[in-house]
Amino acid sequence: MNKHDKKEKEKQEEKHQIKLNKLINENKIKDTNKTPPNIDKTNVVNNSDVILTEDQLKVLSKGLKFALTPRSINIVDLITNTENSLNNVPNVTKQLAVSEISTFIKLWKKPKNTNIDVKERKALKELKNMENIVITQADKGGKVVVMNKQDYIKKIEEILKDKNIYEEVANPTNLIKTKISTLADRLLNLKRINTNMKNEFLSIEDLPKIRGQPKLHKKEQPMRLITSTRNTILSTLSKFAFSFIKQLRETLKHTICNTSKFIKEISNIKIEENDNLIIIIILITIIIILITIIIILITIIII
Repeated sequence: MNKHDKKEKEKQEEKHQIKLNKLINENKIKDTNKTPPNIDKTNVVNNSDVILTEDQLKVLSKGLKFALTPRSINIVDLITNTENSLNNVPNVTKQLAVSEISTFIKLWKKPKNTNIDVKERKALKELKNMENIVITQADKGGKVVVMNKQDYIKKIEEILKDKNIYEEVANPTNLIKTKISTLADRLLNLKRINTNMKNEFLSIEDLPKIRGQPKLHKKEQPMRLITSTRNTILSTLSKFAFSFIKQLRETLKHTICNTSKFIKEISNIKIEENDNLIIIIILITIIIILITIIIILITIIII
């Protein structure tokens, strides 16, 4: 190596060293500016006999809707869930959505970073393996509640054993399947559905399930029962009936789709001094009940 090459090499090394030092200093500044996240562990109520670790509380405090950064994508599930969620939209829209999802899958790469650290991931696995506890959400306030599994089941069974409210029946699966099959044959003969839709009506046999949400704001924290009918024996038939209700709703001049819209509508109403608020509330309630009855009757007539 001649003197000129050696000098040029040293010059390049010095240049790269300056860049390296600059990057190191910048990263140091970033690290010093980082403040540890404020984890609100009061969001977790531990009513179980298990003593939870700091990392377990940290994971639970993120809430039950917290989603982990995916390490991989289940393509079949993703496309199936997309199609199911777009069940009541036009086929053109559905095809466009599936096309967009397909493009996303092709471009998707495994993320370099994850939204939980190694300790939190370990804590999550530990919680998952604890078969003696149940992790659920409080009835109000959005708190995460940890309960002994036995206590959770006992509180739910106490409600279900109340003969004034509930009645024990035999497994109705076969009876419901027979009725759905008869109805599906009738609709098929009337050319309201095709063979594929008939098969969809009979594709799910699972009955609705219940889960409990403890009422932390009440004495002895009683349970509120939630019935989950998603992906159960009547789900497909319910979606079919809803498609008619949706068409009917579009023909009405005045509709209330949800609570938010109702609040927005009544917020613009001015109540005069001579107006009786109780009468207004009663009238609104009667109107809502009448609309519900009409929709149910029309659905029965159509089916």
